[in-house]
Amino acid sequence: VSFIRREYRLILPVAFSTLGLSVLLLGAMIPPMAQNGQLPPGDWMWWLVPTSVLAGIGALALSALRLFPGMSVGEAMGCALRHILPLCLVMLASMVALIIGLTILGILLMVVLTSTPEAAVVQAMVFGLPFSLYIGARLALVSSALVSRGPDESAISAVRRALRLVRGHAWRIALIMLAASTVYLFLLFTLTAVL
Repeated sequence: VSFIRREYRLILPVAFSTLGLSVLLLGAMIPPMAQNGQLPPGDWMWWLVPTSVLAGIGALALSALRLFPGMSVGEAMGCALRHILPLCLVMLASMVALIIGLTILGILLMVVLTSTPEAAVVQAMVFGLPFSLYIGARLALVSSALVSRGPDESAISAVRRALRLVRGHAWRIALIMLAASTVYLFLLFTLTAVL
């Protein structure tokens, strides 16, 4: 809280120009839900890539502002741009692991519960939520670790350091992330309905 009070003049431009813009772009691109309650597949899904990169830049820039008091918005954004590639690779690897894990879970649910493929997808997402939250919690400090790494530290060792720091606290972090995600999704769907 003291960080927000002290640096709000820097946090707001970074947050609105990256995280806020990411939410607005994604909200504007998501089509209305179909009658079956699902989002129809389509070209809008490609907007997940630039909005994720934009959100990653925001996370890195906010981490830089938090870790290096007195840094300007331009310096924080420059720092974020220097570290966005390793963060994107970590995000990609975690998404691949998540997709593989949920696919295996869906196949197991189809076999064990004799579910239809459509039902297995929904079941895998519901039963896979703790796994998804756990991966997200384990990676919670990656942006901070990447921004704070020294000139002799590789991106891989920074990611390992982030994983070590979170060890033993992942489920508490996951609960915080669940609460934040709920607020984020509420805002996203509210903006989608308004726009």
